[in-house]
Amino acid sequence: MAAITSNTGDITGANPPPIPLPPSPEQDPLTAEQWSILAAIADAVVPSFTSSVGNRLLQHPLRTQVYDTARNRIAQIAGASTGSDVITTYLGESATSTPEFRNIISRLLGYGMDETSRSGLLTILNALNTRAGALLLTGYVTPLDCLPVADREKVLQSWASSRIPILRDLYRSLTTLSMILWIRTSPTLGLVLGYPRVPVHGTPSKDSYAFRFLQIPRTIAAEPMVIETDVVIVGSGCGGAVAAKILAEAGLRVLVVDKSYYWNPLRLPMSELEGMEHLFENAGAVQSDDASIAVVAGSAWGGG
Repeated sequence: MAAITSNTGDITGANPPPIPLPPSPEQDPLTAEQWSILAAIADAVVPSFTSSVGNRLLQHPLRTQVYDTARNRIAQIAGASTGSDVITTYLGESATSTPEFRNIISRLLGYGMDETSRSGLLTILNALNTRAGALLLTGYVTPLDCLPVADREKVLQSWASSRIPILRDLYRSLTTLSMILWIRTSPTLGLVLGYPRVPVHGTPSKDSYAFRFLQIPRTIAAEPMVIETDVVIVGSGCGGAVAAKILAEAGLRVLVVDKSYYWNPLRLPMSELEGMEHLFENAGAVQSDDASIAVVAGSAWGGG
């Protein structure tokens, strides 16, 4: 909630501090077995590649020629400033390489997923951990997390074209989620793509319409808060913000009400992970009911 006052203000700063992420639920939303199955699926979507014969449950071995070709291609994209060790690490990453992957999933299951969707996912994960369920859903009698990466990839491909709608939906949901979360958490993707933490040519705005921000507590106070104003605008997006500025310039007291939090410009730009958590609806994980469409909807003070 903001009260618009006068046309002054200054935005400076080019090195925004890190923004704390929301805490994970106190109670783990998945059992150890369910986590293992989910990780096995995610790491088949974004697998770890190696040029040697290693643990096929954890890595996807490639022929030396194929691996070297991939390294050379990535080096061309990344440029001379990217070291060979970064490229090796990049190829060796999987979707679950960073601990933050699990933290994001925990927050999504605990806070952002409805009970029906969560129950359906848990049922599938439990089934894939049994021989009977695995045979029915994958064609293998071995539980999914005990299959090599290459075989798990074949399972996902079969789900993509399955006649069973729930498997097609599961494929779309989990493959999209795995790729998005890897993009957010990968420590090397930005280095390979040359994508900086802070825009190189970004110029912070010098003009900002000053206002007073009021954070309304979630708990209901014993005494109601009384705010006197001339105009109340619900929503701080492009329409509401412009209307508020024009009315304030005309001398009216304007109150803008929005469900989302206000982030001071000194906190911007946020990292990929921070931005999706704090500036987008449901941390950027909004899909249609059949998981065929992913929607990235902004949700922040100032519009989405």
